[in-house]
Amino acid sequence: MAIAGEAVEITTPSSFGPPGVARFVREQTSLVMVLFVLLAVALLWPYRHFAGDDAYITFRFARNLASGDGFSFNPGVPTYGSTAPLWVYLIAGLSRLGVGIPEAAHAMNWLFTILNVVLFFRLACTYLGRNAFAVVATLLFIADPWFIRWSLSGMENALALSLLMGLLLSQARLRNSGRVSWAAPVLGALAALCRPEMTLLGGLLVLDTLLFERRRLLANLVATLVAYLVIVTPWVVYAISVFPSLVPNTITAKVTRDHVSALIRVLQYLATFWVFQGLAIVVVGASRSWRLRFVQQFGQPLDLWFLPAAWAAILPAFYIAGGAPVAGRYMVFGLPCYLLLGVAAWAVLWSRLPKLVGGALVVTLLLVAFVQYRYCWYVTRWPQGMDPRIIDAVLNLKRVSKSTDLVAADQIGVLGYYSDLPVLDIFGLVSPEIMPYRKLPGQGPVWHYVYQRRAQYVLAIDTINTLSGLDPAYKSLTLVQQVTVQREGAGAADNPPTIYYLYRTNWTQ
Repeated sequence: MAIAGEAVEITTPSSFGPPGVARFVREQTSLVMVLFVLLAVALLWPYRHFAGDDAYITFRFARNLASGDGFSFNPGVPTYGSTAPLWVYLIAGLSRLGVGIPEAAHAMNWLFTILNVVLFFRLACTYLGRNAFAVVATLLFIADPWFIRWSLSGMENALALSLLMGLLLSQARLRNSGRVSWAAPVLGALAALCRPEMTLLGGLLVLDTLLFERRRLLANLVATLVAYLVIVTPWVVYAISVFPSLVPNTITAKVTRDHVSALIRVLQYLATFWVFQGLAIVVVGASRSWRLRFVQQFGQPLDLWFLPAAWAAILPAFYIAGGAPVAGRYMVFGLPCYLLLGVAAWAVLWSRLPKLVGGALVVTLLLVAFVQYRYCWYVTRWPQGMDPRIIDAVLNLKRVSKSTDLVAADQIGVLGYYSDLPVLDIFGLVSPEIMPYRKLPGQGPVWHYVYQRRAQYVLAIDTINTLSGLDPAYKSLTLVQQVTVQREGAGAADNPPTIYYLYRTNWTQ
């Protein structure tokens, strides 16, 4: 086919890389997957103990659920303080079988992470062909610093990625096959119980079916409806009957009007691994001839790319619209789609610009290695996933306090899990009653509410002078312990350690 009178030579993806790579990938697909799994295990192994403060929030929810105290952080006080009910139930189920809570979470992390490597390689072969481009995409997936950091974090990231990629793979293979696709809607419904942003997948799945299904349109729409009703409805009924709101506390606590900051954070995330793939997409999309090459390069209908492209766009839009302070933990759910799109653009540009594409690949690998070393590697030093000094401080609090003492703090995961004390979360993740005070100007109303609740202890980064300036009641505080802690968030790598103060309040009831 010619464009503007010029003959266009289409280069197949198999021409990329050393001769025989595509043949090896086609003939030894299982071996290639095994090699990728081994590489992933080697890269992930140093992170095997990592568990951030949010993971310990989940651990306490799971422990309370397993012990019969309901979906709660403080036993017997139900609250929608975890955005991953499916993950909480899975950990609690393994706990009932005798597995320790952190051990259960990490065991499932390993299981789903290995599955993710296999699923992404199959996705790459489906979209890019069984060739060196699929190998490149999978290598970048495994080497991504946020995939490495969060896959074994004790959180639900690995499970959510498995459900997402399973949905994409199922829909790509079954749409217009003449069969009803049950797998995609079932996986999408389970994903909605794993992460709140994954509820968007249901709408995209329906839209994809309406736009592109030609053979079993009605049957597939019904299958999607039934799957979501059967899987999601029980949780919705439970949440409505138990919680004050169907919206997770974390969404209420983190939603802001600072859309610009959220946009900057999204761009910062993409800049850690996607700079050159993103530029390649711009180049391909800006030229009609390159767009034609994209269609002909893979020998597939363009509508196959609808779901990956739509998810890649709607996920950051969701965070930006909510002004959420997103980071790698949240944006990593778009990683498979970003890599598929970006490496596909590289494949198109390879025929004319092989040295440029090859150089971009090398620089990208160097970039992700630097990001991992600079912003992630330091957490591998901690055998319990967090700075041992904060864990020691919490264990000291447990020794000097009574089991009924209320502790007010804004970092509550390790505090709650290791102390077993009731906690008042001044950020609002598990204590939604604090939110009306957080919405008022300044910090004074929040700390005055803490005083009204007569918390016996306070764990804060503020000095007594700072707190007493907000409310005179805090002049009576007694310092129990001061501890210097390295925070686990990636942004903390550029900041000095944080000083936490543990106070006894000395307030009378």
